[in-house]
Amino acid sequence: MAVLRVSWTAKRTNDWVLDTAEVSRNLLESVKARKLTYFGHVMRSSSESLDKQIMQGTTPGSRKRGRPKTTWMDNIFQWTGYTLDKILVYAEDRARWRQLVHGVATGQASERGQLKKKKKKKLHAMRDTAVKVKTVLKKIRLHTYL
Repeated sequence: MAVLRVSWTAKRTNDWVLDTAEVSRNLLESVKARKLTYFGHVMRSSSESLDKQIMQGTTPGSRKRGRPKTTWMDNIFQWTGYTLDKILVYAEDRARWRQLVHGVATGQASERGQLKKKKKKKLHAMRDTAVKVKTVLKKIRLHTYL
């Protein structure tokens, strides 16, 4: 049997097969989707679950010295743009969680994440203009006193 009419003995690269089939494969998207899917599954389990305690970082003890390692929760917060409370509510509703996972994995930022980015851009623009206005006012004051 030949897929895409290519014999199994033909020496073709994976890239050639993917290009011919017009399929794209993105490692980061699949990792995000799998991590988020598993996260939702674990968060729906009981509160005594060891997996859940480890993911939430509620295990006893202190961490090592130095820079903190990136945790599962850090990734989830960064990818979704939501707080822990909101994420736990979404994870309880499977349909809503699937939509969130699909949106994050396909590169479509969450609505809240997009709003945060827009607000940050506006804030930076406002700060830049405020700084410019202050410098202009200082120059004007200096020239009026001279």
